[in-house]
Amino acid sequence: MSECTVTDGIPAGSVNGFVRQIAETNTEVSVGGAGSPGEEDVFSFTVPGGTLGPRGSLRFTQVGDLLNNTAGVMSVRWRVRIGAAQTVIYDATTPTYAQDPLRRAFLFRFMLVNRADNTVQIGGGQWGLSDFIVPTVGLGPFVNLSSTSTFGTPGLVSAIGAVDTSADWLFTVTAQLSANIALSDLRSQLAVLDGVFRG
Repeated sequence: MSECTVTDGIPAGSVNGFVRQIAETNTEVSVGGAGSPGEEDVFSFTVPGGTLGPRGSLRFTQVGDLLNNTAGVMSVRWRVRIGAAQTVIYDATTPTYAQDPLRRAFLFRFMLVNRADNTVQIGGGQWGLSDFIVPTVGLGPFVNLSSTSTFGTPGLVSAIGAVDTSADWLFTVTAQLSANIALSDLRSQLAVLDGVFRG
């Protein structure tokens, strides 16, 4: 488990926390396609109680690829659910992307912050998709599909969460394709959950 010290710069150089990897999976998870039930988990992890503290935060990063070799456009609906009740605190759908016989890389990021209280959270997310071109390296360069490339704007911030993070709690990310038909799917290749811990 890796760890590094972080500062907030107020005052300059003050050390008040550290970053630690909480969970990682490089197991391929495929969702969508013919026969898909719709919304499907692409990542789920029980965060131990007290891991974050009242001012801590989670940073989730996921990379993988998409296939849309159907006759029409597709989109992906991302949801983040937390707690035993799996309350949805983030729900956003990407713009549509066109048919392409080649797989395209995707990137999804989400951040969840305790707001000076173990039971009050706010979160924001962002996604990207590789260019609609034949790649020269890997699956090609990313282009931003969200309305903005910045966390925390009105179009990206979710509803406020109210899960008690002082006890064990479940963090789940799901994906749902706009149509579940043959020659379309989303594959998660790597997902990492980091924590920023503050006193």
